[in-house]
Amino acid sequence: MRLKVPWTPGFGVSVVGCDYATDVGRLAVAIAVPTARADTIRAGTRYVLGRLLFRRPPKGFPGIDRPMCLEWWRAVLALSEQKDLTIKQGDRFVSWNSPGCAVCQRFRGPLPPKTWMPKKPMPNR
Repeated sequence: MRLKVPWTPGFGVSVVGCDYATDVGRLAVAIAVPTARADTIRAGTRYVLGRLLFRRPPKGFPGIDRPMCLEWWRAVLALSEQKDLTIKQGDRFVSWNSPGCAVCQRFRGPLPPKTWMPKKPMPNR
């Protein structure tokens, strides 16, 4: 299945930020596209905004066989200068090394009331 990108490729500017601890992490992505290069977004059409690529640890690395759960917590789309659309519904989870996405089962349910923050400040990298 070919997924659509909701803007003209090559005309966006993006910023990525992340922080993580041993068992949990957070990734923030911002993509800005000039209004003239944006496409019409249609209900019922699935779009792709990006891909996550994970560096594969060397063979025999401890924990390489552990399953991983990824949750898309929310997306905020600025459709115009006057209108933002926050999406917090639909298929939020995907897994790796977990048949049937079982590793994500304990996270399903209502969204948490606030954004996750690490317990202590992360060191500068």
